[in-house]
Amino acid sequence: MKFLSSIDFKIYYHKNIFNVFILGICSGLPLTLSASTLHTWLASENISLVHIGLIGLVGLPYTLKFLWSPIIDLYFLKAVGKRKFWMLFTQFSMFTVIGIISTFEPKDNLLLFATLALTLSFSSATFDIAYDAYRTDILSDNQKGAGAAISVFGYRLGMIISGGFALIIAGIYDFSFAYLCMSLVVVFFFVFTIFIREPYQDNLENRNLIKFVIAAFKNLSQKYKNLIALVLFIIFFKIGDAFAGSLLNVFLLKGLNLSLIEIGSLNKIISIVSTIIGAFIGGIILSKINIYKSLLIFGILQALSNLLFIPLSIFEIQNLIIIFFTITIENFCSGMGTAAFVALIMQICNKDYSATQFALLSALSSVGRVLLMPYTGYTAEYFGWDFFFLISFFVSVPGILLIRKIRI
Repeated sequence: MKFLSSIDFKIYYHKNIFNVFILGICSGLPLTLSASTLHTWLASENISLVHIGLIGLVGLPYTLKFLWSPIIDLYFLKAVGKRKFWMLFTQFSMFTVIGIISTFEPKDNLLLFATLALTLSFSSATFDIAYDAYRTDILSDNQKGAGAAISVFGYRLGMIISGGFALIIAGIYDFSFAYLCMSLVVVFFFVFTIFIREPYQDNLENRNLIKFVIAAFKNLSQKYKNLIALVLFIIFFKIGDAFAGSLLNVFLLKGLNLSLIEIGSLNKIISIVSTIIGAFIGGIILSKINIYKSLLIFGILQALSNLLFIPLSIFEIQNLIIIFFTITIENFCSGMGTAAFVALIMQICNKDYSATQFALLSALSSVGRVLLMPYTGYTAEYFGWDFFFLISFFVSVPGILLIRKIRI
C-alpha cells in the first residue's frame, strides 16, 4: 500500500513527454501496414502463401537501419533542424507511399506492390532512427524512464490503429480505402511535427562520414571502459523474453489446447494492456531510483515471470483466470524491463551521435533473438514446454549478471 500511495503520475505531465507519445504513435503506425495488415490484404486476394512469405522480407530495413543511421546524424537542412528535417521528410514519404499503395490491386503487379511495401518499411525505419534520436535529445535524464514508457504506449497504439482499425475499415469497405485512411492519419503527424521544438543544436564541424562513424564508436568506448560487457548486456537483457514469447501462442494452442479466440484475447489484447501498464509503472519507478538498480530489479522480475508458465505446462492448467494472471504478470514485468532498457540506451547516447548510437545499440538487442530463435522449436519439441520456459529463464541470467559491469 505504501508503494501504491507513492506512485506519482506527474512525471508524465510534460510537453516533451506528450510529443514523444504522439510521435511514438507515428512510429508504430507503418509497421503493420508493411507486415500483418499487408499480408492479410494479400491473403484476401488469394495470393499464394509462398509469395506472402517472400514479401515478409520487406521488413528487413527495421533490422538493418543502423547501416544508414550516420547519414541521419550528419546531413539535413539547418533551417528545419536535424531531427525535425528527417521526421518530416520520412512522414511525407510514408504519406505518399501509403497513398500510392491504396490505388493498387496487389494481384495486378505483385512485384511493384512489394517494392512499394519495401519503400514504406525503409521510410518507416528511417523515421524510427530520427524519432529515437529526437526522444534521446529532448528528454532530460529524469524524464527518460517516463519517455521510454510513453513511447511504448504510443508505439503499441500506432500498431493497433494500423493493425486493428485498418482491418475493420477494410472489412466495411475495402483495403484500398483502409490504406487511404491510414495515409491521411500520417498527415496529422506531419502537421504536428511542424510545430514541435527542434531539440538539437548542431555544432559538428567534420562532415566526413567515415570519420564520424569512428568518432561515434570512440565516444562509446570512452564512456564505457568495458564496452564488451555493454554489448553483451544489450544482447542478453531481453533475450529471455524474446525466447519465451516466440512460441507462446503455440504453447497456448498446442500445449493448453486453447481456442484461437481465447488466445487472441489473452495473448494479444491482455498482453498489450499489461505491457503498457508495466511500462508506465516502470517509468515512474525509474524517476525515483537509480537506473541500474531498476534494471536489476526489473531484469530479475522479467526472468522469474517466465517460470510461471512451467506449472501451466506440468499440470496442463486450462483455467482461463489462472492463465490470464500468468500472462498479465509476465507482460507487466516485461513492460517494466523494456522501459528501463530503452531509458538506458537513451542515457548512453551522446547527442552528437544519438541517431547512430541508438540505431546500433537497438540493433544489437535483436542479435541474440535472431541467433536463438532457430532453437526454440527444437527445444519445445524434444524437451517439452516446461524445459522450454526453464531455458528462457537461464538465458536471461547473463544479462542480469552484467548489470554490475556496465555501471559508469
